[in-house]
Amino acid sequence: MTHPPDAPSSYGPAQSGAYPTAGSWPAYGAPQHGSQPPGAPYGSAPGYGGGPGHGGPPSSGPGYGGPPGGGPGQPHPPGAPRSPRTGLRAWHLLLAGLLALVLGGVAGFAGGFYVLGGGVTASEVQEQRDRIAELERQVSELEEQAAAADDGAADDGTGPDSGTAGDASVRIGVPQGWDETVAASQVWAQALEATGYAAEIVELPDIGVLYAALANGEVDMSFGSWVPSNQEYIDQHGEDLEDLGSWFDEARMGIVVNEDAPITSLAELADHAEEFDGEILGIEAESGLVWLTNEEAVPAYGLEDLTVSNGSTADLLEDVAQAVDAGENVAATFWSPHWALDELPLRFLEDPEAAFGEPESIHAYARDGFSVDQPELAACLTEISLTAEQVNSMVNTALTDAGQGDPAGAQQWLAETPDVVCEALS
Repeated sequence: MTHPPDAPSSYGPAQSGAYPTAGSWPAYGAPQHGSQPPGAPYGSAPGYGGGPGHGGPPSSGPGYGGPPGGGPGQPHPPGAPRSPRTGLRAWHLLLAGLLALVLGGVAGFAGGFYVLGGGVTASEVQEQRDRIAELERQVSELEEQAAAADDGAADDGTGPDSGTAGDASVRIGVPQGWDETVAASQVWAQALEATGYAAEIVELPDIGVLYAALANGEVDMSFGSWVPSNQEYIDQHGEDLEDLGSWFDEARMGIVVNEDAPITSLAELADHAEEFDGEILGIEAESGLVWLTNEEAVPAYGLEDLTVSNGSTADLLEDVAQAVDAGENVAATFWSPHWALDELPLRFLEDPEAAFGEPESIHAYARDGFSVDQPELAACLTEISLTAEQVNSMVNTALTDAGQGDPAGAQQWLAETPDVVCEALS
């Protein structure tokens, strides 16, 4: 999802009204693309979930919190190396042993050569043999020390593949602009740090780079896989990925109304058009959400007599907040997860014709071999399952006004929602 084209960033000016809009955020990851409607049949909407040239039906859109548009920039370094182990390394010891054997072999060869040539005495030959024996003894001691060091690391759980906290590090990949992913990554990074893991958040310019980084082992895992929107990337890198399961199953787009509105379904909206001033508030005209509204929802529910207005996402949020504050009915294009759903008394209208597609799931994906290296953590992550209310409050709490992960906010959300963390990380 891209930033609104009329805003200098994805976070516009602060909004007025009785309902706070979390500082200066207009909309986290509004489902739009800067130059063409993602999901519309243009077939060249990179960054709209399905990958370059994905296009296709609206369900192929990324939905709700996609990556920003424009030049992707350079990815951050794939993360610092894992914390070095102290003490003897096995490879150091074996290298020393190999060097000793080579030196000993050279000495033995030289001794034999001189014996055959008659240029050395028997005592000198014996001296060379004694030196070789001493070197072999030293090699044996080094091998024993190396074996003991490895056994100790396995016993105390500090080895790099021990599967427990200790010195284990976890690199979490985050595509820029995917706000629910930024929030979730910050939350679980704080949970991991609290139990002894070294968690590192690695920002990446877009979703395509994220999947490549996972497949190449440059990051260990991510909370940002939208299914089925990202299926093309998953199919492309499938052999090098592990699916750790869905942590949210209610990602969606549609039409919201004020909580006390007189209707519950889109099928009723046409008959109540006058009560909503004959208007559905929309965001940018080129957004996938507005495209779905005009091309799918309007004909499916006979909404031709209603006007689907266009404007910036910030304007929509301000208009919705003002209508709610004034006690007026309002209908607006919207998506979930979104922080405003945690701030304003809004609800989605039912969509029996599935004009906006079926709800999507957000999965945690990892590099191949992650569950072998970190079995306890992998098992824990598969247990995560959040409700829409929890995700909206998480996005509202664990992000700064600038849309960055907020460690203090993440810790606060974890303290207020402790049941979302599996026992291994609680």
